[in-house]
Amino acid sequence: MSLLVDNPIINSPFEEPTCYWAYEEGQPVLKEGRRPAGYYLKARTRGPQMAMLEEEFVPLDLVNTIRKLVKEWRERGYPGVTPITRQLLNHWNNPERERKLFWGCDDGREVMIILEVKGFETEQDRQKEAAAKRWVRAVNHHGEFERWAFALCKDPRQLRTILVKEVKMLCGSRT
Repeated sequence: MSLLVDNPIINSPFEEPTCYWAYEEGQPVLKEGRRPAGYYLKARTRGPQMAMLEEEFVPLDLVNTIRKLVKEWRERGYPGVTPITRQLLNHWNNPERERKLFWGCDDGREVMIILEVKGFETEQDRQKEAAAKRWVRAVNHHGEFERWAFALCKDPRQLRTILVKEVKMLCGSRT
């Protein structure tokens, strides 16, 4: 069997991917679902170059978790959005729409998080955080600019927990 795939493009650019090509034991295999987010890690060696098939796949668990939460929120009909945001989402997702958005644009459009990572904090930083939270409340109340959150991370080890919490809050997750 060849390492090449005769038809590598197997999904519409306007819909969520339903399948992807994966390599198992050096051979292309068609898998169902969306390809997990991740990257390939090449071991540091001084010998001959390794083929991509010999590299280790490292999943991006945080990205995959956020994708799952946003997908569940989308499937539940975007609970918690304002009427104007619902009109916009219905417009953007209308299958009869003349100029459809690419699926990749769809993923990033629904949830926006302003994330600040810092250690030392001053009074000016506390005022900036309060202003950012007021701005987020105002934007979400207005309802025409997607769903926003502000998160402050003082300990990088807590970054994953903070982001997942914010996405769950924005998407109204029950888990």
